[in-house]
Amino acid sequence: MNTVTTMVVLAAGGSAGSILRGWLGERFATMLPWTTLFINVTGSFASGWLNGHFSGEPDKAWVLTLAVTGVCGGYTTFSTLAFQLLVMWRERRSGRLAIYLTLTLGLGLLAAWAGLVAGARH
Repeated sequence: MNTVTTMVVLAAGGSAGSILRGWLGERFATMLPWTTLFINVTGSFASGWLNGHFSGEPDKAWVLTLAVTGVCGGYTTFSTLAFQLLVMWRERRSGRLAIYLTLTLGLGLLAAWAGLVAGARH
């Protein structure tokens, strides 16, 4: 795929994933954080399944771009994190996996808190 085609495919997939996440969030808003957990788990499953099913098929690279990077990325970035951690686990890089996971969660929480504080001071 050329760059323009890749960007169009990503935009289409990301849009679909974001719309789905938004719809589920609106539909089940009172169930938070369970809705978010559901989205993260189903997105992780979809990402893993798609990567497993289409990896090694160069002519299907567009499917991974559309569905994994686009749809799953728009639906949840947690699916990407989960798949990256799985790859690290399979490559027996558990030390780096632990550091990466700790930094991701720790810095993510710290950044969310800092954003909350900064946003409240407007």
